[in-house]
Amino acid sequence: MCLPCRVMIKTSHIKIKKMIPLLQQEVKDQPPETLGFNKDGIYDSTDYRSVYHLVTNKEKRDETGYFKFSMRAFILTKLLQQGHYFLDDHGNPFTPSHEDIILTGSTLIHHLMNLQSNSAEINYWEENVLDHQKSSIEACGYAAYPLSLINHACNPNCVEFFYGKTKVVRATHFIPPGGSLTVSYGDSFLSADRDSRRDAIMKPFHFTCTCEACENDWPTFVNLPRFEMDLKCLMCKNEIHPIAKACSECRLDYNKPRAVKGMGRQDLPPYNYYDIEVKLGKLLSEFIAVTAKIAVGSTSDDDVKVVRKFIKAFCIYVCQPNFLFMNAVRFLCLICNRLGSRIYVSSQIPITS
Repeated sequence: MCLPCRVMIKTSHIKIKKMIPLLQQEVKDQPPETLGFNKDGIYDSTDYRSVYHLVTNKEKRDETGYFKFSMRAFILTKLLQQGHYFLDDHGNPFTPSHEDIILTGSTLIHHLMNLQSNSAEINYWEENVLDHQKSSIEACGYAAYPLSLINHACNPNCVEFFYGKTKVVRATHFIPPGGSLTVSYGDSFLSADRDSRRDAIMKPFHFTCTCEACENDWPTFVNLPRFEMDLKCLMCKNEIHPIAKACSECRLDYNKPRAVKGMGRQDLPPYNYYDIEVKLGKLLSEFIAVTAKIAVGSTSDDDVKVVRKFIKAFCIYVCQPNFLFMNAVRFLCLICNRLGSRIYVSSQIPITS
């Protein structure tokens, strides 16, 4: 059964009939950023209000799209009439009025549009115990989640995975206080070039991606330079010259001792170039030491801490995109997927869950 029908059946015709006029009035009276929140200011994923107010991109669709949605809604309305959707307060079936049919059809069109852009694939991790390289993510359903409000980036700082039907979001980058959370709605820059990513995003989501990876046309993973660690100035975020150890933009000399907080020295850098090179080298050695264990199934807390320490340091000090950093993010995503729902297979035969 399609997701819009499931949403409406679960909510019930009686409840939808009462709520739709109120929800339509909220659209007129409230600013867009407050839509979907209940009277207590909570965004409750079990509340029909949060699903109804998900964006439809209605103004960006053409006549052909409207016609297709209308035809699907017409057929789905007929199917709902044949089933047990039109029930009264006591659970008894009744013959819907013309008003009931119009309400059902128009609400289906609304959800066909907003769930196209806001539904999520439910998946699980399939671990091949004979060849871990053949492990993969497998889909098992679709659902609407309020986490669809998280913005897209082709270099996302979070990964999504599932415990059963519960969607979990974990950070894969170091995110400073006040930083935005991002996930990928499609391919990341690691696996696809900018034009193909933008084309894939435009059709279902109706926007042109302007994330950092797209604006700067970052190369894919296989085209990233190996084993480079270009340090960045923490003041202006530009690359520090690797020989002069100085920032060409704000003129800070990173050969000098780092500034001490509260000392009032404006000419001193926030860190010493050599000290950070040594620190990153040590963290890289520790990271390389745990990758072999992670590759064959490890999800231990100690290994995760090593990966996260490496990622945090590279987020703060190293210019992006960076091959070593992105490789660490891939390992952390692998760990997160293994921590969610999973089954184990030997060749193609499931052996346990």
